[in-house]
Amino acid sequence: MSVAAAMKLEFLILFFSVILCSDALQCRHCGGRCSEGRAPSKTQECSGENPWCESEFWSYSGAFIHRCEDIADPAKEGWTNVGGGIWCFEAAHWNCICQGNLCNGYSKPDKPKSGNEIAKLSLTLSVIPVILVIRG
Repeated sequence: MSVAAAMKLEFLILFFSVILCSDALQCRHCGGRCSEGRAPSKTQECSGENPWCESEFWSYSGAFIHRCEDIADPAKEGWTNVGGGIWCFEAAHWNCICQGNLCNGYSKPDKPKSGNEIAKLSLTLSVIPVILVIRG
């Protein structure tokens, strides 16, 4: 291989490395836990096949932890779409994910009403007039 060909090969490797590195998802993080709802002040490049930015919320409106997460399909993994490109999962706390550079700087999203909660409310409102008629 000639010197010119080797230099071209080095240039191409460097060029594609820069493109691949600059294409990585970047998420906000605190370098640990964001105590007392402190806003994340650092960025982190995410790796993995399906990178998402995650925010973990506790009882207050600010996120407690910000990090990268690798999730193939949030809908199939039990996450709920709460709108605005944000998916959340309720465990002992409220975890939410988003895709987009630095997208995880939002307040704690409201939990959406499930179909079951709406059905229970509708049933309750339907039963009240029946009870009133029977008692009347």
